[in-house]
Amino acid sequence: MCISDRSVWFTTGRGDADNTAGALAAVEPAVHGVTSGRRKEDKEIWWWNEEVQESISKKKLAKMKWDRQMDEESKQEYKEMWSTAKKEVAKAKDRAYEKLYEKLDSREGKKTFTDWPGRETELDGMCSMLK
Repeated sequence: MCISDRSVWFTTGRGDADNTAGALAAVEPAVHGVTSGRRKEDKEIWWWNEEVQESISKKKLAKMKWDRQMDEESKQEYKEMWSTAKKEVAKAKDRAYEKLYEKLDSREGKKTFTDWPGRETELDGMCSMLK
């Protein structure tokens, strides 16, 4: 549907603002598409531990507090929580990948990953990247 389509402009007859809003609402899904309305799932959280989850939740609470109060003290608290959470996430991710690489290098790790159908080529690519 094109915005120059006159049938869209004269549907309600209640005024220019309603007509324009109706026209844009009719054209927008065709131009931008329609989302499912569901939130995207976090992709790489398999390595999160309790410390990371706790740090992230504290950071989110500090952000909500800063959004409500809008003062310098809560802003500073949020910045500190953000920095702490970022450091803890980096440490946990590093530890998790370290364990994964150790497991991949072991004999049982190679057996585990090659038992999955279609994973032989992925495992070879991963092992060559680790070296």
